[in-house]
Amino acid sequence: MKIGIIGYGKMGQLFNRLFEKEGYDVMINDLKIKSISFKKLIKDSDYIMISASHDSSKKIINKLAKMSNNGNLNNKLIFDISTFKKELINYYNKFSSNVLLSSVHPLFGSGIKDPKKHYIAIIPISKNDGSKLVENLFSNIGFNTFYVDYKTHDEIIALTIGLSYIIGLSVNRILSFYDKNMVEKLSGTTFKYLKNHYLSILNDSSDFANYILKQQEVKDILKNYRKVLLELLNDKKRISTLNKIYLNYSEKEIKSAYNKMYRCIESY
Repeated sequence: MKIGIIGYGKMGQLFNRLFEKEGYDVMINDLKIKSISFKKLIKDSDYIMISASHDSSKKIINKLAKMSNNGNLNNKLIFDISTFKKELINYYNKFSSNVLLSSVHPLFGSGIKDPKKHYIAIIPISKNDGSKLVENLFSNIGFNTFYVDYKTHDEIIALTIGLSYIIGLSVNRILSFYDKNMVEKLSGTTFKYLKNHYLSILNDSSDFANYILKQQEVKDILKNYRKVLLELLNDKKRISTLNKIYLNYSEKEIKSAYNKMYRCIESY
């Protein structure tokens, strides 16, 4: 089977390695590197994965949708790996009925080593759904897969990814006002653990961070985050807010997280 990857960024490179390791014939199209033409990739690929920026993905999907109406994509599977899905669904609805479609979200970055420890969310496309083929593709590599509708996906991803970026970027900004060497010397275990997060966020480009933060769902999360910060700043509301936070998890969950944090720190 031949898999075409459109876009050869960090994730494109990761999946190229993983697909080739499984014995698939992989083709790449990316204007930034020496690669095969878009036309040849489309013609020769059985599966086509779109691994580009969100804006580029919209343009590519729209272009492919137009091509599908000429019968050029019959029986091929097309899927993207974009972070948010709402805008893409409208473009997928333009495809002819002879093309199989799906959308996936790898819930990890390009630094993974063992697929068995990671998950891929599969977002079915109601029109010409090819999600079962996508599930088989990634399950065979070793990934854990599960299904979720695009509305639920985008709502929860705005929280899990959006909040991660909000916290990581805000900590980075605050630290810019302090002596980096002295912060390092005076960091306790919790802050050392946090360091992995706020620095790893910068592994992604500022363009990608901006893409995450400009989503309306993420802006809503940011407003709620600001509300909580104001509660913690307020002497009258602080105790009530702290009580709500501490009651949200069991003692068992807290102890387990604490132990995992130390195992992570001491593994350096």
